[in-house]
Amino acid sequence: MKNILIIRNILDCYLQRSQQKFAPMIDPVTHIITKDYNAIKLTTYGSKVKLPKNNFLDTMFKALALIEKALRKLIRLNRDTTFIECLYWNMLFKIRTPYKIFCIEPTQSMLKVCNLKKIKVCEVQHGVIGTHIVKENKYFADNFLTWDRRSSENILIKTQKKVDPITSVNMLYYQHLLDKKYKGSNKIQISDKKNILISLQWGLVSTHKYDAIKLEKSFLPLSFINFCKKNMKNYNFIFKLHPMSIKKREAEVIFEDLKRHNLVNNFDDFLLSANQSVYEALNLADIHVTLYSSIVIEASNLNIPSIILDPHCNKGGPRENYFKKEVEEGIAIVSNDDDIESHVLTLLSKKYDNYKDFEVIESILEQSIYKFLDLH
Repeated sequence: MKNILIIRNILDCYLQRSQQKFAPMIDPVTHIITKDYNAIKLTTYGSKVKLPKNNFLDTMFKALALIEKALRKLIRLNRDTTFIECLYWNMLFKIRTPYKIFCIEPTQSMLKVCNLKKIKVCEVQHGVIGTHIVKENKYFADNFLTWDRRSSENILIKTQKKVDPITSVNMLYYQHLLDKKYKGSNKIQISDKKNILISLQWGLVSTHKYDAIKLEKSFLPLSFINFCKKNMKNYNFIFKLHPMSIKKREAEVIFEDLKRHNLVNNFDDFLLSANQSVYEALNLADIHVTLYSSIVIEASNLNIPSIILDPHCNKGGPRENYFKKEVEEGIAIVSNDDDIESHVLTLLSKKYDNYKDFEVIESILEQSIYKFLDLH
């Protein structure tokens, strides 16, 4: 059987399956292809040097690659591709002999080696795709497995048609439906009050862009925090921390900011929310609120409405297209400071019908995966 490499970053592996790290945004590929191909999973670590570190040799290569990058930075050489990283992928591909590769955010070094060896690479979508053009990259994946037609159109713009998109489905959604099929899943009700899930952002360095809405250290507008404080008796507020906030050491700052407003009280529980599946979190929600998290899209799959607090998502804004479909469908609203309360009531009063059957989703996913595998 031909080998298919499934390469994911450790940050994408936030679930457990059979005591193994599981990346729900890409690992379902294995479930689809296992009857025809030998699926081999690799986990890369870190962001500066994305290499596996399963053994001493991997760790040594990673250390050498870091040293090379530091030296390149010192003498102002390009650090997108490095000799050590390319050597590593060259050796790995000789051992693993991949027919094709599925991956999340491939590095330039890996793509360079794949390009030289003529190994086809399919990048897998794991977040909202913007339309800002990628100018700095020299190498691109051959294909991009997207969640929907909108994302496919954005990839063509973003890469200036250097990548051929294959329209598919959100694999996390597929995994949720698969789990639900075999395990069952009912909506969890904490109390008689409605549950508002707040998905938090991470790494917003340029917060001055949000001066108009007075963004707090929790990356939430002050107006929304005041809404929460005012409505503690009316709603249950559930905060979902982004996994990257732990890596970036922001979690404590975000927690302390929310605690200052009496919105959270247990740091350990707060940290646990980062490792919770998006759909597990949504299983609690009657409504979802965020600055501009892609959970807006995942929430809409489950007929859960969203309030988007980022003014840049308004018509004419730089993120206008992020959730254009959901806004047009009425399952999401871009809210201004003074409208939050009325928007919550409006969205809770409506009924939505975006849910798709498991068989439909599985069929779309299977067709799209095999479309890439069958390409020559």
